[in-house]
Amino acid sequence: MMVNGLRTGLEADVKAYLIANVLYFGVGDSSTAPTTTDTALGNELLRQAIQEYDDSGTNSVVFSGFVGSGQLNGSDLKEYAFFKSATGTPMYSRDLNTTLGKIAAIEVWYDETMEFEVEINYT
Repeated sequence: MMVNGLRTGLEADVKAYLIANVLYFGVGDSSTAPTTTDTALGNELLRQAIQEYDDSGTNSVVFSGFVGSGQLNGSDLKEYAFFKSATGTPMYSRDLNTTLGKIAAIEVWYDETMEFEVEINYT
C-alpha cells in the first residue's frame, strides 16, 4: 500500500516542475478561443520573462507577467499565455482577456493560477 507521504512528495515535485519550467509570458491581439492543443498565441506581440510567482497555495502556483507603461502602446491586448522559453514552445497555458486598448498610462499585470491534483489509487 502506498502511503500519503508519496502524495506529498509528488505534489512537491509537480510544484517544483512548474516553477522550473514556467519562465516566460506572452501577450497578443487575437480573440481566437483557446484549445487544449494550442502551441502558440493567435498573434503574439510580446514575450518576456515572468515577473514573479507565488507557490504558497496548496497544489497551485500563481505566475505573474507584467506589461509596462512603455510597452505595446496602441495595441489591443486580447490574449496571454505562459511558456517555458523566450521563443517557440512549449506553451503551458493560454487565455483570453477583455480587450484592452493599451496606452502609456496603463500598466498591466497578468496572473495565471496553475492548479493540480495528485491522485493515488490503491489496488
